[in-house]
Amino acid sequence: MKIFTGATPAEVISQAKAAAESTFSKWPEAYPLSTFAQPSQLKAKAAWGVAVVAKSPKDLIEKADFLAKNAKEETWTNPPLNFKLKGVYTFKTGKNNAKVGLLFPGQGSQYVDMMRDLAAKYQTVQATFDEADVILEKMIGVRLTEALWSKPGETKEELAKREDAIKQTQLTQPAMLTADIAMYRLFNEFGILSFEDKIFERFVQCQYCFWQIIDSEGRS
Repeated sequence: MKIFTGATPAEVISQAKAAAESTFSKWPEAYPLSTFAQPSQLKAKAAWGVAVVAKSPKDLIEKADFLAKNAKEETWTNPPLNFKLKGVYTFKTGKNNAKVGLLFPGQGSQYVDMMRDLAAKYQTVQATFDEADVILEKMIGVRLTEALWSKPGETKEELAKREDAIKQTQLTQPAMLTADIAMYRLFNEFGILSFEDKIFERFVQCQYCFWQIIDSEGRS
């Protein structure tokens, strides 16, 4: 996909046609367009633009001509269906004021090796599961990761048995709460979460504090 942007729709069309013709003059039959397209996707975007999906230089020049002949004023803010079917996506850039919504899964979403790949990559996730291991072992004598994460060489029967085990509420609830807290902490670490109100944060903290209270009672 090649992206062209400019200060005006006319500038976008001019850029698209010039780039298509330049590419076609050098490689009329075939060219790895991904090599040509990737730099365009990294450039800062101007006010108006078009993204063109092309399978060859010839296809690119045909679509640039299509854009030049058929683009109207309303095309840039409301791309017509025939443009989309052609692989030509016009757009007008602007500030995105949409809010980010996060949906955290609950009981029934658990599965063997859940979050294991993220724990291997991000210390925040691993630390959260380490914390859960200590608490759960004191509560029911089982470390969460030992129940949730498989061991090398396990048979289908052993994996099925593990799957059945984590369907039990005493493992399902801690597993899902740990996974949700780990993801919440990771999102926070990435700066994705910046709630004006802290309703969800308080909810997570309350759930986690309740878990810690049970743990402290078990030790006393």
